[in-house]
Amino acid sequence: MVKPLYDPIKDFEPIAILAVPALTIVVNPGIPLHTLKELIAYAKANPAKLAYGSAGAGSMTHLAGELFKSLAGTPDIVHVPY
Repeated sequence: MVKPLYDPIKDFEPIAILAVPALTIVVNPGIPLHTLKELIAYAKANPAKLAYGSAGAGSMTHLAGELFKSLAGTPDIVHVPY
C-alpha cells in the first residue's frame, strides 16, 4: 500500500461552509395539527396512517425522517422515496 505524501487531517483546513441544508416538516392542511407535539401524538394514535416523502433511500431527508421516527417513538410512519 502506498502512503500519501500528505496527512489529510493536518494538511487540509476548511475555509468555508458551502451549504446548510434546511429540513422542514409540513403537514397536509386536512389534518388538524399545529405543533410537533400534536403530530407525534397523532402518529402514535394512528399507526401506519402517516407517510413522509424523501429524495430517496439513503438521502439526507430519508435519514432525517428515520431519526425523527426513532426519537419520537413512531416507527409506523411510512417512508415514500421519490
